[in-house]
Amino acid sequence: MELGALQIGILFGVVLLGAVLQGSVGFGLGMLAAPVVSIIAPQLLPGFVILLAVLVTASAALIERTSIDVRGAGWALAGRIPGSVLGTLLVAWLSDDALRVFVAGTVLLGVGISLRGWTPAATSSNVAIAGV
Repeated sequence: MELGALQIGILFGVVLLGAVLQGSVGFGLGMLAAPVVSIIAPQLLPGFVILLAVLVTASAALIERTSIDVRGAGWALAGRIPGSVLGTLLVAWLSDDALRVFVAGTVLLGVGISLRGWTPAATSSNVAIAGV
């Protein structure tokens, strides 16, 4: 599927906003980009979002290297590996429509949890689960 100028512009804007959010608070790129990419260009998932996340995270880590909690980052990365595998399998198994519903549902679940004000303790297991 070829993308038009409007779709590319929307993707650019969402990625820019997500990268700014990721750089400001430490998350947000995937949360914003994945649902939009799944609607506009599902064939780009998961590689596009993973590549963007790696680039933004690596640049932030380089800039803020003296402030990194190495222990916490290790647990988050430990969770990211199985999470990436699981995400790749879901993309391979689900139809485009099912993937859109899954991504939208996951984002809405996250929004609902955030609105309820739930803040889990930063234990090693919670950080690893968050990495997934």
